[in-house]
Amino acid sequence: SEALLREVSRLSKIGGWEFNIASGRSVWTPEVKALFGRNEPYANPGDAIDHFPPGSREIIEKAFYAAIEEREPYDLELEFISTKGEHKWVRTIGNPIIQNNEVIKITGVMQDITERKKAEQELKESEERFKVLHNASFGGILIHNGKDVLDCNLGLSEITGYSYEELIDIDVLLLIAESYRDTVSENIKNAYEEPYEVIGLRKDGSEYPLQLEAKNIPYKGKKVRVAEFRDITERKQAENELKESEERFKALHNASFGGIAIHDKGVILDCNLGLSEISSYSREELVGMNGLLLIAESHREMVMANILAGYEKPYEARGRRKDGSEYPIRIEAKNIPYKGKQARVAEFRDITEQKLAEKALREKTEELERYFTS
Repeated sequence: SEALLREVSRLSKIGGWEFNIASGRSVWTPEVKALFGRNEPYANPGDAIDHFPPGSREIIEKAFYAAIEEREPYDLELEFISTKGEHKWVRTIGNPIIQNNEVIKITGVMQDITERKKAEQELKESEERFKVLHNASFGGILIHNGKDVLDCNLGLSEITGYSYEELIDIDVLLLIAESYRDTVSENIKNAYEEPYEVIGLRKDGSEYPLQLEAKNIPYKGKKVRVAEFRDITERKQAENELKESEERFKALHNASFGGIAIHDKGVILDCNLGLSEISSYSREELVGMNGLLLIAESHREMVMANILAGYEKPYEARGRRKDGSEYPIRIEAKNIPYKGKQARVAEFRDITEQKLAEKALREKTEELERYFTS
């Protein structure tokens, strides 16, 4: 019955709404009015959208007008602020109604899901606390308030040489070598969450290479910081012994890596046969050559800027062969140790076939679009 439906809507906090595009008139059920905290719908839908705070507002605005202009339905969970200033979470659904091939109105529902979101957040916080403290593979773990250790695991005791009892309430910076304390303090202040390396300090005064990774979490009703201490002594030793020979071997002899050059600010120090095949220069000609000559003149300034900036992500440019012909290339480079100093290893990959395939796909797509729109 209609009375039963009204009661179900009230209990589930689900309300309905409708916006008539021609008249610009909106209709809200009592549940939607209660969510907004007002007795009548807004004359302008933009005023209703303003109840969504930044971040959510842009999402709902884009979805609402896409429903009108592109006939796209939406189903979103967003933050919302009522007229009384109450912060809530709502699920909002919009569905375009089409007549004579035109959208004549948007109908939808809104549901208050604040309690569900709170429960999800509480569960997430609980799971995070459990994971960070009890995952043995996580290394030495401590929870601190920005200064003092509030809790830790036995792994931290094993790494630092302090007992569990000695670690509780200790100043966290006393576990860091003095030369790195400013860095750690700044990262705590800025809530830095990426892994980084410092020097740790044990109870006996010995120092060791340490990897830190931390994040802010809720703990006993307040925000604190959980940090992982990982002793990377063995890793550093292995890296120091193997890094140079391993990097050079991989860079020069991994055939699947394409054309390889090791250079110092553009001057080629070494290369593989793959680079010779791509560029048509012999290996003897390439070694000692200015590597920028392998780049089309129009792209040399960009490539040199990336070299000087130590840029390590793949990017595209125009290559130049010995005969002067140009071709599309993908370059990926990184800084490595080479014969006792820093150099740069770069991969040159001829992407001519890839570009031809992309062009063919675009042309086919355009052909199909013309066919279906004609």
